[in-house]
Amino acid sequence: MQQKVRRTGQAVAVFFIDINDFKLINDHYGHAVGDVMLRKTVEALMEVNSRQTHVVRFGGDEFLVLTLCDSEAELEDTHQEMVGRFESIPALTAVSLTVSIGRAWYPQQSTRLDDLIYSADQEMMHAKRRVKQGRRNTAVR
Repeated sequence: MQQKVRRTGQAVAVFFIDINDFKLINDHYGHAVGDVMLRKTVEALMEVNSRQTHVVRFGGDEFLVLTLCDSEAELEDTHQEMVGRFESIPALTAVSLTVSIGRAWYPQQSTRLDDLIYSADQEMMHAKRRVKQGRRNTAVR
């Protein structure tokens, strides 16, 4: 992907996604239900901006998505597409599958992947706080 970005001048969106209340889901409904939710998360993420998207499980219930984008508007569209895909997943339990999403943009915000992941993670934490306060599940800019 990095070579294509250099060759074409496109930007890369880095999204950091965390499943909300995943420990509660595993503890209350069991690991089998948690595993189904992980698979549904991956399926939803793989459908986003399919031009060139890489989905990586970053931790137990955290994922990174790297995808090409041409503009900040496309970055926003991709983010909203993710939110929409998660909102359309039917609830498996009384605890619905919700996520908090943060994002960063290469090379506009940084040219170092570690910095981009950190920025997206920080934005995801802001989004998670908003979810806990009962607000819509979107990243804070």
